[in-house]
Amino acid sequence: FEDFASQFSHRVQSIGHVLTMMEPWHAPKNLNRAWCVYELFEAIDTPNCKLDVVMPSRTEQSFVSTFLHSDGDTGGMWDALSAVCLQEASATVPLDKERILHAVDKSVGIETLNLRVRTKLQSWLV
Repeated sequence: FEDFASQFSHRVQSIGHVLTMMEPWHAPKNLNRAWCVYELFEAIDTPNCKLDVVMPSRTEQSFVSTFLHSDGDTGGMWDALSAVCLQEASATVPLDKERILHAVDKSVGIETLNLRVRTKLQSWLV
């Protein structure tokens, strides 16, 4: 797994651009997936890597409409971004999650990863 993680990190660095999809906007599914959270962290932690947050147009329209008609209430998105938690994320292959947790714990630490991902996503929202 360490070799794969190293290659994964190298690919994020060489591509230099990661997209994350906020769908549905009020509870983005990718924020509950271990690989997706790990990829977000790799993008955030990689110098000169651009991270773009995107939504399908219908989702973006719904988000903007809710935001504009509710005095700036983000309709749960802030809560979803604040709740990113690698430990609670799921993985199709349980061993992948176990290995991701182990690798992160050996490097920056799980709480540091969670905090960095939450902070970056929250800064995108505001």
